[in-house]
Amino acid sequence: MTQQISDETYEKYVQEPPFVGLLQFETGTACNGKCTFCSHKDMKRSGTASWSTILEVIDQCAPYAQTVCPFWMQEPLLEPRLPAILDNVKQVNPKTETVIYTNMAKLPKWWRQLVDEQNLDTMIISFYGATPQLYRKYQPGFNWNRTRRNIKRFMAYRKSKGYKKPYVKMHYIMLPDTVAAAKGFAEEWINIVDSVGGTVYRTYETNEALEQFEQKQYGAPPKRVPCIRLWSGFYVQFNGDVCPCSADSQGDNVLGNVLEQNFRQIWWGPKAREFREKHIKGEYAEMCRNCNYYKYEMPKEWIQYWLNKSLSGNL
Repeated sequence: MTQQISDETYEKYVQEPPFVGLLQFETGTACNGKCTFCSHKDMKRSGTASWSTILEVIDQCAPYAQTVCPFWMQEPLLEPRLPAILDNVKQVNPKTETVIYTNMAKLPKWWRQLVDEQNLDTMIISFYGATPQLYRKYQPGFNWNRTRRNIKRFMAYRKSKGYKKPYVKMHYIMLPDTVAAAKGFAEEWINIVDSVGGTVYRTYETNEALEQFEQKQYGAPPKRVPCIRLWSGFYVQFNGDVCPCSADSQGDNVLGNVLEQNFRQIWWGPKAREFREKHIKGEYAEMCRNCNYYKYEMPKEWIQYWLNKSLSGNL
């Protein structure tokens, strides 16, 4: 749902959201990072998905997904089954885009498989290290030089094989100090990886200074409307629980379980419908109340659709 979409099309989309734009499923909760902006350090749950759970999610859901991210609250390069998981995803849906986000702080022994097997379409590297000082500030505990070597080593190997996949993006969260260092950061890496860019700092609490910075960067936020993520993403935790958004890292808002119900019963089921209807009414769960995703990341056409409904009195 991106460009030049009529209100009639959106109306049908809202009433019966198709399954599904993004499938994101968790194969475990292991992470080697203590990134200051990530909720992983506060998680109370932990575990590893069984292989049968992973196959169940893939077999049920991947055939319909436009994008598949086989990770959630974890570092995917710590998952030794990742090459096999990607292979299974591509077997059931060769057309889906496979994506991982990684800190690249440690390369596993099998990392070359991600290039050789060509089952990973996009790899996004979360590297907030324009300088060693920034790296220590936002991703403490990692070795700046080692991570840089890992990235360069990966890209050199892909180049040696003559492949264009996985497409490698490097991104950094846009905060005053990272933006100040962005020009030099981009100039250093743009000829090594495929693209470099900033991403909005996802926050779930009110911060006046951050809001002023964001408005300077992106402009005034629009009127709040229901979040498109509730209509476009399916998020599965390691135990099969399905949540309405990847922001639900604690699993506080479970819509169902893929080991107990078919995905159709969950996606179009009463709990999912209720969650969407509450957003339409402006009734937000705790994780949604101060989330800034709606301000700068939702499609303009989606925002306009809801504004039109509001103006017409149908909301």
